[in-house]
Amino acid sequence: MNGWLRIWIVTAGLVGLSVLGVAFMIRPTRSNIYVNWCYDGVSALTPTIQPSASSLWASFDFSNQIRDEGTQVCTQRLQRIQALRISPAAAAAVALVNAKYLQQGVQFPRKVVEFWLSAVAAWLACCAVLWILGWSIAWVRRGFVRPAP
Repeated sequence: MNGWLRIWIVTAGLVGLSVLGVAFMIRPTRSNIYVNWCYDGVSALTPTIQPSASSLWASFDFSNQIRDEGTQVCTQRLQRIQALRISPAAAAAVALVNAKYLQQGVQFPRKVVEFWLSAVAAWLACCAVLWILGWSIAWVRRGFVRPAP
């Protein structure tokens, strides 16, 4: 095994670890769906909230608690909001939000597989670029070497 191949293997491994780290940090999770679902559901109801409900409205906290407890917190908060009087237009907006996020929940396993396949494809593309770059440098270097007499 020559030096260029060894450099490529080590560099490809380091790039692979980098891609894995970044992919792990930005991977899709169900908690992201729950947080966005709660936020969009509440946002759809915002125009219909009456001033008398402002104390209840102020108690909503979209913090890490939703990420940790997921569906249960989301359901409880939306039930508390639904106890308020809302217009039919707001109810229709909430129904659209619910349909959107239920569809995302159904598609979640496929999205996770697609995400990890994309991460592997990005790593392979980086490896190919490194290989081509190394080959190009070796080719240029061979051009400056005098042939043996």
